[in-house]
Amino acid sequence: YEKHKDDDGFVYVAATVREPTYTSNAGQPATVRKRLGKGKFEVVETPHTLGVPGGLTHVANTGDVLQLAFGFRDRVPGYGRQMDDVMAWRGDFYDTDYQYNVHSISGEPVVMRQWGPDTDRRNGYQVDDVPHIEPVAGAEVEIERDEAAGITTYELAIPRSELTLFDPGELSVRFAFMFRENDTRGRLQWAEAAGVFDHWLNYGTFAPTWAMSYPCQTFFGIEP
Repeated sequence: YEKHKDDDGFVYVAATVREPTYTSNAGQPATVRKRLGKGKFEVVETPHTLGVPGGLTHVANTGDVLQLAFGFRDRVPGYGRQMDDVMAWRGDFYDTDYQYNVHSISGEPVVMRQWGPDTDRRNGYQVDDVPHIEPVAGAEVEIERDEAAGITTYELAIPRSELTLFDPGELSVRFAFMFRENDTRGRLQWAEAAGVFDHWLNYGTFAPTWAMSYPCQTFFGIEP
């Protein structure tokens, strides 16, 4: 992103993943097996598309995805346990203000907004059309694959205007990320690797909300 090197109007994220393959089925038609009898089946395409908002199957289940989470408030108002609850760190709590899915749809990289500070916390897939789950306007992203080295590289720029809760005066931000991988490793969570809240899982940091994850409780410094 050479053209943005002196532009403070973006938040930049880069990640390198060493993995055997990079795979994304998002954007492909969903198929089912139709039984023909006597152990025979026919693969039939459905009207639904995999891994896209309003389509079928959350993108986390369609291949390799980088998920990003930003937290600016201790809790998302109106969802789960709040900080004045004596059980604030137990059960159902939501600590992510913004969550994004970075992946490919039919070969084209995209930064997809999952949640924002004023949106609901629906998953938005499973043929559930949710208006706020959409590509981030003005975001730029590249996903490159080096097959010889077995490395996938993500580079993206998110406009700061997208992150309305971002305070330039702060010297740190609460941040988390997760790699949803297509191979047998399943997923890699930064919070787990960093030893953040080893025994406290929740539904409100990453989507889909039926899969518990470690919370967004790591602070990253920002250069003044």
